[in-house]
Amino acid sequence: MNCAERLVEMFGSQADVARAFQLDRAVVHNWVKTGYVPARWAGEVERVTEGRISSDDVINEASAKNPVRVKSRPDDAPFGLSESDPMSQYAPAKRIQSFHPPQRTLMGPGPTEIHPRVLTTMSQPAIGYLDPVFVEMMEELKSLLRYVYQTKNALTFPLSGPGSVGMEYCFVNMVAPGDKVDRLPERRVRRPHAGERDPLRRHAGAGRGQVGRAGRSAEGRGRAEEEQGREDRRLRARRDLHRLRSRTRRR
Repeated sequence: MNCAERLVEMFGSQADVARAFQLDRAVVHNWVKTGYVPARWAGEVERVTEGRISSDDVINEASAKNPVRVKSRPDDAPFGLSESDPMSQYAPAKRIQSFHPPQRTLMGPGPTEIHPRVLTTMSQPAIGYLDPVFVEMMEELKSLLRYVYQTKNALTFPLSGPGSVGMEYCFVNMVAPGDKVDRLPERRVRRPHAGERDPLRRHAGAGRGQVGRAGRSAEGRGRAEEEQGREDRRLRARRDLHRLRSRTRRR
């Protein structure tokens, strides 16, 4: 009994199988007619049947029923060049079949497991980013993102990128025009060799009582500290005013 017949026996009828997988009945009828369930449904079959039909059974059966065939080569020939070809020594010894990764439990930082609904959606036909259907779907996605972030900004949209992109966007959204930002000096990871110029010398000065290129005199340092103190007091006043306004709105 193949996996398609086992599904029908387990759920009672083809209509019940289609209802459980949220598919059209014609799809399930095709599974029964061909005698196997396509390999891309292996994870969903294991989930819906709660492990009574494993994904390995579905994948192995699909690979045996529908192997990869190359029309230009006979079925018994290995994948590669013929024996008479002088380069046949580099051909694989066994016939290469289609690759069906087994079902794994991924618990590391990445990659992670993908929901079967996402895998099913990824198997749908691709459309262009200028297609009217795609534009309509993108507008719906933007409206949902605006609801999640509780904003009415029309420029709320997803943007793919590495982690540094997320850090940059977070920084940009937290700093307003005119705000002053402290930039920490680069941390030294090694000591300079003898005769090598210290890359942080221009930040920290030459030391030993001397003044480096970016060093300041005592009077200059005093003015800088006084200016920094005034700036700190202004920042504290702005923060206190913001807290007071927030409390007033809540009341």
